Amino acid sequence: MDLLSYFLIVTNRSSAISSALRLCVLAATAAVGFTAARQKRAFYVTFCALAVFALLHFAFSSVYAAPSAADAVNLVRIFSLPVTAVSFAALIDADKRTLPAVFGAVTAALAVIIAVMLASTLTGTDPHTYPGKMIGTLGWFSGTNSQSAIISMAFPFALAYASERSKKPTLAVLAVSMLGSAALFFLATRLAYAAIFGVAFSFFIGELVFRGCRKRIVSPAIFLVAPVLAAVLFWLSPMMSNRQKVDENAAIKESITESVLMHGNAEDLYRHYLRALTDRFGFDAVFAAYGETLDTSVLTDSRLAKITYSRLLMSERPMCRAFGLDLPSMTFGGTNFDAENDFHGIYFLCGSVGLILLLAFALAFAFPFARAVLKHPCGIDHYQIAAFAALACGVVHAYFTAGVLRRPNASFYLAVALAVLYAHSQKHSHSKDFLN
Repeated sequence: MDLLSYFLIVTNRSSAISSALRLCVLAATAAVGFTAARQKRAFYVTFCALAVFALLHFAFSSVYAAPSAADAVNLVRIFSLPVTAVSFAALIDADKRTLPAVFGAVTAALAVIIAVMLASTLTGTDPHTYPGKMIGTLGWFSGTNSQSAIISMAFPFALAYASERSKKPTLAVLAVSMLGSAALFFLATRLAYAAIFGVAFSFFIGELVFRGCRKRIVSPAIFLVAPVLAAVLFWLSPMMSNRQKVDENAAIKESITESVLMHGNAEDLYRHYLRALTDRFGFDAVFAAYGETLDTSVLTDSRLAKITYSRLLMSERPMCRAFGLDLPSMTFGGTNFDAENDFHGIYFLCGSVGLILLLAFALAFAFPFARAVLKHPCGIDHYQIAAFAALACGVVHAYFTAGVLRRPNASFYLAVALAVLYAHSQKHSHSKDFLN
């Protein structure tokens, strides 16, 4: 579906087809999970909570703007995470064959992604991670941050599958480690590069700590080969090439700032860098929101500009603080001010209640796993290490980008990671909980 979306976009066709397919997949996942679930309580609670929240969101946001289809679609994208997590948790709980099957499917997905990245490079059709600079290998996918999150989260799943299912785990792990790390390395984002080390060290530490409890052993040193190579090639990495370009652009912007201030004042500077923002809220409000700074790096920070826009809009619409603003209001003067950080985005679009509910849902899945690990440390295997590493990668991407929590293609992997962790905790628990 990601490939379909990309080619629909580049051929200037409507992406409604891929969106409809994603909705069908989500509905099918929920239906299969509900049917297989031994207890239906989690589904009732989840769907009731989502329905009530959606009604309250539209009720409060409609005071300031008319309800829109775009806002409804945005909510469905956000709801994909809890619906998918509950469904896969039920499936894993219902049939023990589901767990290895899921890891095998994610491994196959990663193989397809790597093959597409290679094919786009060999055919000279790669759109590049940073197209303006011709840096990074993205493959035929759209959404750099989402793709970084997807590969980062799929990579540990593939490592675990190689560790648990291969007849020659050492060779399989080495091959998967090198291929997955290469995909992250050539993608060129900082988070992708960091994931090479984060995933490798998660498995390295897990192998050392829990190896006395396992029958199936993989040499911990195998997991360090790829990160060592990535460290050696640090200065030659596409990521560093991009950072050098960023520094060059920063120097150019600084000279522009000096020129504007030489012939004008602070308002001229703000209207040069933040025209849409100052046109919408006025110079005085924006100047105050930025603490009257004239720092070029602050004024050219697009993430901060989008957060500032949403904060000023939220102050105009106090009734939206609990259940969020509507998505169309995030665009003004042809500029999209939707937050570039998922947690900020969830707060602005779903309010404080929405953000709290999402965090509570994630904790309801992750906390029982932490408790189970403390009580039964020898129950951990490569599947749980992978799910933990994927969860960490997903959360970090959500904190620094808007490529996970509101993107079903990426939130799918985060949801599956949560489901795997929760399912593991239930093997050692007989008390009443969210799913029972």
